[in-house]
Formats: sequence, C-alpha cells, structure tokens
Amino acid sequence: MEVADRFGRQGYFVARDVLDKQLVEACKKDLDRIALCQDYIEQSVNLRSLFGSSPHRFGSDISIDDLPGNSIFIGASPLGDSELFRQLIASEALWHLAAQCLRVNTDNLVLHFVQVIRKAAMIGPTIKWHRDHGNKFLSTAEPTQMMRILIPLQVSNRANGCTSIVPPTAGTTDQAQPMPAIDAAHCNEHSASPTLQAGDALAIDSRTIHGSDRNTSEQSRDQITVQFAVAGAEFLSSSIDANKEPYHLSTYSSFIDDQNLSSAVSWVKL
Repeated sequence: MEVADRFGRQGYFVARDVLDKQLVEACKKDLDRIALCQDYIEQSVNLRSLFGSSPHRFGSDISIDDLPGNSIFIGASPLGDSELFRQLIASEALWHLAAQCLRVNTDNLVLHFVQVIRKAAMIGPTIKWHRDHGNKFLSTAEPTQMMRILIPLQVSNRANGCTSIVPPTAGTTDQAQPMPAIDAAHCNEHSASPTLQAGDALAIDSRTIHGSDRNTSEQSRDQITVQFAVAGAEFLSSSIDANKEPYHLSTYSSFIDDQNLSSAVSWVKL
C-alpha cells in the first residue's frame, strides 16, 4: 500500500522505471513519424488556434504572434495509428499503478482518454495552475474516482517545461476538506518540479494543483496524458459534451478486438 499511501498524502506519486524504457523511446520516434501525417495534424489541436480561443489557460510570457500556424499542442490519440502506443497504454504496469492510486483492482478501472501534449521547442507555453477535476473533457462527479498519469517520452525537466506540482500545503487532497481557491503566488513558491526520464510516470490526484513553465529548450517535449477512473463512476454533466472533438474520448473498440487487448484495456462509452 506504499504507493496508495504516498499518493494520498502527497497528491501525486513519481513512479521510477515503471514502464519499458525502450518501448517509450520507440513511441517517441513513432510519434515524430505520426505527427507529420496530414490526417493526424487535422485531428489534433493547433497551438495557435487554442491560444486564440482559450488564452486564460496560458501564461503571459508568449503572444499569439510568436506562434507558427502549424504547431500541434494537443495531439490526437495515437492509438489508432501506432502498435507501439497500443502496447504502451496496455502495459500491465501502467494499469497497476493507476489501480494502486485509486485503491481498486485493475478489473475495476476504465480508461477515459489518451492525449499527446507537445510543447514545441522555445515556444511551448506556460500552462497556468489548475486542477484536473471538473475539466471540460471528461470528469467524474467524485474527485477521488479519477486521476491522470503523465508519461514523458524523453527527459522532462524545468528547461523543457515539465509539470510542476503543488503539495497539499497549497492544494488539499483531503476529501473531507473543500478545495481551496488557487493562489498563484503561493503555488509559485511551494511547487515541486520532478525531473522524469523515459520509463518514469507521474500520477496526479485530480484535486492536486499543477501547471508547467514554458519550454525554453531547443527540443520539443512530448508527454502522453492518460486519464483513468473507477468503473461505474458518475460523470459531471458539465464535462460531457457531444460536440467535443473525438480526441477527448478514445473508443478504439475495433483495434482492441483485432489485437486481443480487451482483457487489458477497458473503454468508457457514453
């Protein structure tokens, strides 16, 4: 129960070498290939367009005029295009980590969605402090019934805009206590920014405050975000929108059948 206990106390857990490093590095190379495909580009969210429609999500250290017109920020789920990604997301270790954090058996887990977050070199913007619970993609009504795992596809550090976490001193994960308002100055002072290597994973409680700095390095930083939840959990009605783009909720039942992964992966279907 060490993982569950630390996850509960800290609001996050850094899992070292939990995934196959060679597989993660191979996924990075495959993503570089996929990201050049026109179909994938059309399914993904362009940084410039997202910056224009949702400027409140980003810091003020970059302007829309600095952004190229073709820079992917939220990539479509790569599962339909890559056998390597299917293997990674179906990894028993990944599901076991999520199950430990949510204190359930893997049979009682569902996967909500898989996203690629690509922070482009030099221009990948600051992401403001936020919580995942109540997000507009897909959120359970009860915050303890969902969580996210971040999987870096290469080293992730302060220079390339890694995820920073605010411990419970600034953002309580105590279920009995209401979630306090986000105080940006307090978060800036008390945040932790764990450096992650390929093969590591960062599990985040849905109530934990987190954000990230601008990518000031000369290489893009790619991260896979996976949202897990307890099977049967009720959803916040405000988070379910039939008009949302398909990358928000992956329902790749066809390839699951083809690859015989149904025993390893459960999928939410609304």
